[in-house]
Amino acid sequence: LKVDDLKQLSDVVDNLRNTLLLGKLKSAGEGGQMLSGVIHKMIQDTQERLIFRASMYIKDVVSMFRYTYGDLLPYLRLAGTRSTALEKDQHFPTLTNTLQLLAILHQSVEKGVFEGLAQEAIGICTQLLVRCSEMIVGH
Repeated sequence: LKVDDLKQLSDVVDNLRNTLLLGKLKSAGEGGQMLSGVIHKMIQDTQERLIFRASMYIKDVVSMFRYTYGDLLPYLRLAGTRSTALEKDQHFPTLTNTLQLLAILHQSVEKGVFEGLAQEAIGICTQLLVRCSEMIVGH
């Protein structure tokens, strides 16, 4: 499978699982049982690819994001006022990227794998948010 997009990989896993859940393969006799085995292997291969791409996403996108003055500007403006309101859907890109990743992964990989990837992504996201808050307070 040559797909790199996380959402597409997740969709492939979901579609393959749905094929198995329909139960039609097992009732199709020996050929259906063989095809069921092939689909299980395809799910495993796709999940491995998804886990690899998710790890790369955490490394390349979540952990490598560097905030600019423009990213911090709305928060710097708020720091001088008593208001805590931001515009709708306005938050740090690292948080958005982390939440999008977790939304894609949570149904597509095993619970233990999800927990490990989630812990890594959330840990990195938290560190970056703490650094940003220190920059805002220190400004």
